[in-house]
Amino acid sequence: VECVEEEGQSWAVTTTLKAPGRHLNYRDPEDFKPTFFQRWGELIGQIHALAAQYTGGKAINSWVEEHALFSTWCADEAVGEKWRQLGDHLRTLPTPPDAFGLIHNDPHVDNMLVDDGQLTMLDFDVCDHHWFMTDIGIALFHPFWEQRHAAPRVRLAVAEMMATNFMEGYQRAYTLPGGWLGRLHTFLKYRQILFFIALGHEGVMNDWAKYTVRDLREAIVNDIPVTEFTF
Repeated sequence: VECVEEEGQSWAVTTTLKAPGRHLNYRDPEDFKPTFFQRWGELIGQIHALAAQYTGGKAINSWVEEHALFSTWCADEAVGEKWRQLGDHLRTLPTPPDAFGLIHNDPHVDNMLVDDGQLTMLDFDVCDHHWFMTDIGIALFHPFWEQRHAAPRVRLAVAEMMATNFMEGYQRAYTLPGGWLGRLHTFLKYRQILFFIALGHEGVMNDWAKYTVRDLREAIVNDIPVTEFTF
């Protein structure tokens, strides 16, 4: 890291090795095979295994600050009320070190590269102290969401394939304490509302963003589950 002063501002300049590989494609079935979900789950499990033993990072924020920030960003009162209710619920959850710690907090497929089957996780800039289930909810939310217009039977079958393979890989690296997987829908909902608020805050409303925001709001306000699947 090198500090550079320019025009009264300070810049921290870094160099890193470029990770090999390419981004994945939601629409390519070759990218989204059961083995991919297993590798994805195992990678996140490895992160959580390290986090469970990590006692540093005290200056890094927690979900409380994240939730408060997104509350200020949310201009939609109906969605904001759902967000506040969810925050109230999260405050009742325990934070044991084997289920809560410093997580990636954004491990969706666009933040990974694949190279001959090897996955590299990118973009740790929003890591904070959160439930490990948050990473699992984020990872599974986006592929679940992409299936929202499929027939119910197909949607459920695909979600089951994704989730069971993901957790098979995860459990190779880390064993989440009992009971937490039963809270999957809480953390899917957390990602869903956060995603809606983030898209609105960014203000980039191309056609994809417009129909995504529309669908997200409908699901949030009407309490439509992200998926019918449950562990």
